[in-house]
Amino acid sequence: MLACYCDERSISEFPFDELRSHFQIDLFHDSIVFKDALKEKRYSAILLNSDLDLLKAIQAESHYNGCPIIVTAPKEKEAHRLKALRAGAYDFYSSNMKPYELVLKLKNNEKNFIRMNSALKLGNVSIAFSELTTYLNDRPIDLTLIEMKILRNLVKNYPKLISKQDLVNDIWPSQKILPKSINTHIFNIRTKFKEWEFEVVTVKTEGFGLSLKQNSSDLENLAL
Repeated sequence: MLACYCDERSISEFPFDELRSHFQIDLFHDSIVFKDALKEKRYSAILLNSDLDLLKAIQAESHYNGCPIIVTAPKEKEAHRLKALRAGAYDFYSSNMKPYELVLKLKNNEKNFIRMNSALKLGNVSIAFSELTTYLNDRPIDLTLIEMKILRNLVKNYPKLISKQDLVNDIWPSQKILPKSINTHIFNIRTKFKEWEFEVVTVKTEGFGLSLKQNSSDLENLAL
């Protein structure tokens, strides 16, 4: 499902007839309504006008699932494109682009997002990121989206460590995060997964990783 946000003035820039023949689309003109919709629906891509403040606000939303965001930015506005990239945009669309090019961009970004966020499993824990649900012994566990993103990184990197900076770059790409905040999320994950045969370990100056509980004191095989 595709979410599209644009104001009334910029709606003519988007080829909606072509898009609707390929995607189910939710169209928004009100940013508050749009951000509320992120709490209820799991979009696989977002098409956004040139509002970079809204781009940053979406990424800061706890319910944003990390799907690709394509931003309107003409080729000649290179400075705007660079700002959008720094803010977390995945790709760009300009009004002089052929409609089928935009469709291909969206489909490719959507396909990559689904592939990268398919279900992960380690021991008796599975993460169905497209559903925003994590299971322990087939029982759903109540996680925040941030906790789920951290857990996904830990599982994907197992048996290696992931550095604190890599976590920040993946989860909070355009925000300043205090180390205390990350430690709080890690503590919450440990508390919620006491029945897991793996545990979250912290290696000073190196980062975070997962270790089998019976081998929790042996970190020699964990390396960046």
